[in-house]
Amino acid sequence: MQRSGFNHVAASLIAILSAPQPVVSQQVPVLDRQVTIEQAVAAAFEHHPQLRAARADVASGRGTLRGAEIYPFNPKLQLDGASRSTAGRTEADWSVRLSQEIELPAKRRRRVDTAKAGLSVRTAGFDRQARILAARVHTAFVTTLEARDLLGVARAEAEVAGRVHDLAQRRLRRGATTQLELNLAEAELGRAEGRLETVRGTYQTSRAELAETLGVSPLQPPVSSGDLEASELRLASLDELASTALENRADVLALRAFEQQSSAAHQLARISAWPNLTLGAVGGREFEEETIIGGRLAIPLPIFQRNQGQIAIARAEIERARAQRERGELVALRELAATYAAYQAASNTAKRLRARVFGTMQDNLKLLEKAFAAGKTTWSEVLVIRRSVIDAERELIGAEATARRAWIALQLAAGRMPVPGPEDQRKETTP
Repeated sequence: MQRSGFNHVAASLIAILSAPQPVVSQQVPVLDRQVTIEQAVAAAFEHHPQLRAARADVASGRGTLRGAEIYPFNPKLQLDGASRSTAGRTEADWSVRLSQEIELPAKRRRRVDTAKAGLSVRTAGFDRQARILAARVHTAFVTTLEARDLLGVARAEAEVAGRVHDLAQRRLRRGATTQLELNLAEAELGRAEGRLETVRGTYQTSRAELAETLGVSPLQPPVSSGDLEASELRLASLDELASTALENRADVLALRAFEQQSSAAHQLARISAWPNLTLGAVGGREFEEETIIGGRLAIPLPIFQRNQGQIAIARAEIERARAQRERGELVALRELAATYAAYQAASNTAKRLRARVFGTMQDNLKLLEKAFAAGKTTWSEVLVIRRSVIDAERELIGAEATARRAWIALQLAAGRMPVPGPEDQRKETTP
């Protein structure tokens, strides 16, 4: 379907919206220019606070792992001194004690395994937040494109209504029509101008919401660049997408990592029931004559406290993590099935409307205007046909936007939402 008329309208809108905007705090990023969807996603990944918080969470996980890798016990140095007075004689006693708690190597391995699993949970959580943010940007971007095209329709409708009103005035002066027809034309012009103002407000709101999604100032929002109509997309089978979703969805991977972390924590709780050894050396001098050198070995006896409580808690956490993982997989499959069906329905609707809305709205309205000027149509016919043409264009724009949003939701549900990142970050492909 040709959209040459919309390109002209979009260019006019961009010129109107390029007027000077209020100055905002320099602490808030500004992106007051025309952007593509790729530039919008990149801006969101650079500025949005949500992603910065998720990055900090991953950094916290790395710190936890670093702490687990470091030997947990420092040596202890103890110095003792005393003064002894006997029979008018004063003597000094002193001693030096050095001790070191020895951790079983298996404990450290389990502690590191638990921290690594915890880092995997945080990394998967960041990945999920990144893909949700990318989906939000895509959706907000499509909404601005939809509002922009609907604004173009409203502008064209108001322009045609104005010209038809002028024609009705001229026809009345010639005696070719009645005052009632002019009154109806004037009422329609007022309604069209009112709809134009409403849609203009909706467009400005959508731009502000897009700016918030990008993490930049809504007072100076960007202008979306691109066409609303999506190209034909190859849709994989539901079984193929289900396999991809269970392998790639970051929330499912986070639940699996949490299950591994719970298992590692259980192993750590079990090995923690075994006590650590404490080795020590003692050196000192008494009565200024006796030198003492000795050693010390301490082993706690696990008679009463054998970490029974933590072991039971860790065992229960494994069951809880397993149940959460199983439920997460079911939710992922349910979301996939729902978005798959929604996209198919929206795509088919858009295809049918695209095939039946012939020509551009501007061409059809110009033909109608010429027919009315030549007296070939009555006012009632003009009103019915004009509304039909405009409603069909609005429905097509809405169907195109709905199909695009359904595709975005399907990508997220299938674990294939593309995100920008370093080369070693997993990129997802189109279904």
